[in-house]
Amino acid sequence: MRKLVRTTALATPLLIALLALPTLQAQTTAPQAQPTQPVASEAGKQDPRDPDGDSRISWDEYRGTMAANFSRMDVNKNDVLESAEIPGQPAGQQLARADFEGKMREGFDRQDANKDGYLAGAEVPTKKMTPPQK
Repeated sequence: MRKLVRTTALATPLLIALLALPTLQAQTTAPQAQPTQPVASEAGKQDPRDPDGDSRISWDEYRGTMAANFSRMDVNKNDVLESAEIPGQPAGQQLARADFEGKMREGFDRQDANKDGYLAGAEVPTKKMTPPQK
């Protein structure tokens, strides 16, 4: 049985990294009206992290995006992100879905600097991740 690494040091950056992956999520819904200042998106595109288009990310939107990103990154679908599935992580690192989900609210609250219950403006991660090399 594999020993899972359960550390805040791995979970916290991973939470931020997963939220910052909007370009890897295909937008499959009909286009919505563009907000005047969209949340950290490429010009002319609705940010998939903000499906209601209100220019801020609610807890429900955050949780949905994070869960979808975890599932997309979990290539072998074993509910554990392993080193090869986590961009920039050293060999031997693992993160179980249950541990990941347990840290989601903590990550959201830490990013919500003004404590209004939404991520907007500078609170929204914009770093683009490079997919792992095969």
